[in-house]
This record gives sequence, structure tokens and C-alpha cells, in this order.
Amino acid sequence: MRDKEVNKPYLVTLAMTAAIGFLLLGYCFAYFNAFTDILHKQYVQNGKEVIKNKNLFNSIVSGLVPFGAIIGSVLVGLIVGKGRRLSLLVVSSIFVMATASTMIFNIYALIGGRLIMGVCIGSYASLCPLFISEISPPHLSGLLGVFNQMGACSGILLAFSVPFAMPLPDDVNSNEWRYIFGLPAIFALVQIFLFLFVFKYDTPLFYKKNQDQVNFDKITSRIYLFEDSTSLEFDYPEVELEIPEEEACLIPKRQPLEQRFRSQNEDRIVPRWTSGYKRALVIGSLLSLMQQLTGINSVTFFSSEIFSDGKTGNDAAFHARIGTLFVGFCAFCGTGLSIPLQKYFGRVSFIQISEIAMCISLALCGVCAGLGIHIGIIAFTLVFTFMFNFGFGQALWIYSSEILDSYGCSIVALINMTATWIFGTFSNLAFKYFTSQGVYFGLATIQIFTITFVFMCVKETKGKSKQECEQLYCDQKFG
Repeated sequence: MRDKEVNKPYLVTLAMTAAIGFLLLGYCFAYFNAFTDILHKQYVQNGKEVIKNKNLFNSIVSGLVPFGAIIGSVLVGLIVGKGRRLSLLVVSSIFVMATASTMIFNIYALIGGRLIMGVCIGSYASLCPLFISEISPPHLSGLLGVFNQMGACSGILLAFSVPFAMPLPDDVNSNEWRYIFGLPAIFALVQIFLFLFVFKYDTPLFYKKNQDQVNFDKITSRIYLFEDSTSLEFDYPEVELEIPEEEACLIPKRQPLEQRFRSQNEDRIVPRWTSGYKRALVIGSLLSLMQQLTGINSVTFFSSEIFSDGKTGNDAAFHARIGTLFVGFCAFCGTGLSIPLQKYFGRVSFIQISEIAMCISLALCGVCAGLGIHIGIIAFTLVFTFMFNFGFGQALWIYSSEILDSYGCSIVALINMTATWIFGTFSNLAFKYFTSQGVYFGLATIQIFTITFVFMCVKETKGKSKQECEQLYCDQKFG
């Protein structure tokens, strides 16, 4: 499929609309820590019921979003079968109500709102990559898939920017935090509006699964520039792969479009729970875990400590805000650079390049920590953040949605959100008990194992159709 046969403006804007879910993900993970001091002091000052210990208050309320995301990545399976677009509409509507709850000056409204926001975030982590994957022609799946990570980085950068509109922690009379807490609802409402009035159709694969020829023709006529959309061969090319004999009988033969609708297994050429599907699920799950084992949450958490080192009071808070803003900007730039390179490099190449660079950056951070070179830690932390978002950060979501169905994507999201919650919760303890030098060297060692695993076991999907990607792990060999 050539670019001139594809309606790229429509696809790009549709992918960006879906990726708003990842913008909300990035924002909600990042914005709260900047306001805990002000908010806690206001609760105490006004005699409101609150968790008395400020650190405990921060840990509990901050951890509600990743904990809720674990729940959401499981519950999304209950609605995704009703439609990807409908699911996103439902999740975004709930998200708006949860956001409104966090704006109420009440500890229980805050806790409930943050938890439900987390459930929505976990749902986005599964739905957005799946939606974008199912609307993407094979040659554009990388370009469109990277919008997920671009959305997340945009949300993080926005979250790191808005604290500059807030007073520093010594001023406890400000109520601007309500506007900051309510800001993500605006983006969710934009997504709802666009899906209701502009993008009124679900993905082609969803309609194909549900034998809806009429809507299938309507959405493909918008994606592909053919005068007669019914002439579109919405199938995958014949591929010669080494398939185990016991699975060969499960693979359907090519048939005309109207005879190829299936109602089970999401129209997968490799049904669930065959050995090929299990291998793909194991690969996707391990990559999801390894993405968090890069230490992105730990390093990002410690970055504010690095920038505010040796400073106190408002001076420390201001420098911490500057530091996190730099980190967010590097994340955004890393993802942005990967967009034009999608046509040249595959998903595995992006992961390998970023892993090697992150391993070196972490090792150099460890060296600088041991030698007390403060500026060196800052510089290599920024390099690490840039390379994570350039490669592994965006490639995981593209790759998992290419080799797995909605169920598999939910498992990948569940593992990712669980790891995010665990590592985010214990990052502070890791740097406290193992020292920054020990953490950096430990993370660098883990990256060596990840590089080896990706080189030996993970197969490239670039340029392959959805059906070819699903068959990647049907042979007996990895790599």
C-alpha cells in the first residue's frame, strides 16, 4: 500500500485523537507530586480531615493512580469487545467525572477520584495502542503507533510545566490547584467530542470481526483512497512461515472477504492458547516488564532530588521544578525524533539502540555519583530520559499491539502498570538503602540482560501485516 493510496491526514488526526488517552496517562502520573505540600497544608490549616503524616499522604494519594491502572487494565476486557471507539468514549466519560471529584476540597473525594482516574488510565494503556494498530496500514503502523508515546510525553511535559503557574510551597492560601487538577478533563472532553461528531466509526478489524460489511466499507473508504471501497482487499499477503504441524490445521485458508469474517478469537490467524500465541504473549509480557526495569520511574523520581541538591525551602522547590521540566522536555524531544525515523528502523532496532544508550548512560551516572560529579549525573540523566522515549518507551506499545490481540494487550498493560506502581512506590527506598551509585550500576546491569534477550528472542515486525505479525512466533525457534 503506497502513501498516495492512503488518506494520511485522516489517519494521523484519528490516531492523535485516540492518543489523547496516553496524554492523560502521562499527565495524571506526573502532576500530583508538585502540589502535595500546598494541598496538605491547606487541609491541615482549614481543619479538614486528612492523613496527618505528609509523606504518607503523598505516598497514598500518588500511588492511587498506578494502583487504579492495574485494575483498569483488567476491567477493560469487559468492554473492549463492544467496540474500541465505544470503549474509549465510556472510559473518557468516566475520566471526566473522576477529574471533577479530585477538584472537591475533601480527602475522600480526592482519593476516590484519583483511584477512578487510575482505572481509566489502565484502560487507556490497553485501548489506545490497540485502536491505532487496527486502523494502521502495515507501512504506517510505526509512524501512527508512536503517537501513543508522544501523547504520554506531552502529558508529562504539560504536568511538569503547570507548577510554574502555582505559588511555591510556603504559600498555602492559593486555590490554583483546582484548575491544575481539572485540566485533563478538557482533553478528555475534546476526545469525546471528536469521537462523537468527527470520527464516527470503529476500526476496520472490529467491523470485520462482527460481520458488519456496511460500516467496514464506510471506514475503509475514509482510510483508503479508492473510488470503490468494496474493491479493497482487506487481507494480508500470503507468507511462508514454519508452522508447527499441530497448529497448521488451525490456520484458516485465504477466502474472499465476505467469507473471511470470524466471530471468535478477534479474527486471529493464530487462535489463542496455541503455542504460537503463548510465545507471543510471553515475549510481549517480558518486554513490558523490561521496559519498567530500565528504571525510568526511579531515575525520573530521583531527578528532582538531583536538581534541588543542597538547597532548601522555596529555592529547592524552584530548582526541582526546573529539573523536572528539563526531564519532560528531553522525553518529548526523544519521542519526536523517533517519528521521522520510523520509516528507516524497525521496533526491535529502536529497542536495541535505546537499550545500549541507556545502559551506557546509567553506568556513567553511577561513575559520576561515585566521584561526586553532580553536573555529570544531571547530564546523563537527561540523555537516559531522551533515549528511553526515543526507543523502548514508544516501541513497546507498537510492538505489543502488532503481535497480540486485545486480550494480550491487556496483559501487557497490566504488567506495565503493576511494575510502574511497584517501582514508583519503592524508588525512594531504593536510593536510600542502596545509594544512588548502587542503583545506577544495578540498573545498568539489568540492561545488559535486556539487550541479550531482545537480540536473541524478539523478532522484527516492521513492514509486516497484522496477520504476518501474529504468525511470527508460530515456529519453534525464537530470534
